[in-house]
This record gives sequence, structure tokens and C-alpha cells, in this order.
Amino acid sequence: MASNIKTVNVTELERQIKSGATDDIVVVTPFKHRNSREIVTFKTPEEFKAYYAIHKMHIDSTTTNGLNKLYKVEGHKLGRRKDVIMVIPDTKSSAQPDRVDLLSDAVNDMAERLEEINLLISELPKIKKGLKQCMDTLNNIRRRNPPEDSLEE
Repeated sequence: MASNIKTVNVTELERQIKSGATDDIVVVTPFKHRNSREIVTFKTPEEFKAYYAIHKMHIDSTTTNGLNKLYKVEGHKLGRRKDVIMVIPDTKSSAQPDRVDLLSDAVNDMAERLEEINLLISELPKIKKGLKQCMDTLNNIRRRNPPEDSLEE
């Protein structure tokens, strides 16, 4: 009975199902990139459609999960309805800034403000020294030239 167990990847299983050769027990292995290919990224659905026209046979033989691992279309995900590949807008993707990005921006803003505050704090001793010199100068001028009101008394 153990001789009926086979290990195949998902695309191989799809081929077997289409050909009707699935009488044996099948253990499906996780999807792996074919030939260690890197992820292909497209900026627009039109770019993907042009690529699809050239690589139609390979893309059609890949599972939907495999498609979404191998191919990325900015702001979209790939789907399949009745064996038709579709580029579907992804409401969770770049349409809305992700929470981590928003928090990162807020932290960066606060860090900039903190640097400005620290710069002002470092300037305070200089300002204090300048004010003290002004006060001393004014006091010296008053001692030398007392106000006329005080002379009349």
C-alpha cells in the first residue's frame, strides 16, 4: 500500500488531475520557486498582461498561490476565476499607508523636533550670559548717570 504514496508539488498535482491520473494517494509539497527565480514585480496591471502574453503557458500551469509568490503587481493581487487569470485591486496594499509607516513617520517627526529643542536648550546659557551682560551694562549706566527724577528729591 505504501507504494501508492507519491510526493509532488502543486503544479504537478494539477497536471495529474487534468489528465485523470490521480488514483494514487498524493502528498502535496509546499510551493517552491521554479529554478530559484526571483520575484517579478510589475508597476501596473498592463505590464503584467504584456508579460502574461509572452509567458502564458508557464503562468497558466502555476497555482494562484504560486502566482502571488512569484509575481507582484503594485496595489494588486493575482486571482483565478474559471481558469482565467485576473489582476484584482488589493484594498489592503499600498492604497492606504500601513500603520508601521505612519508610526515611523511620527517617530521621525518627533526626533526632528527633539533635536530642535535640544539645540535651543544648548543656546540658553549663551542667551543667559548675554542678558546678564546687558543688565550689568544698564546698571553701570544708571550708577554713572542717575535719573533726573531722583536728583530733584
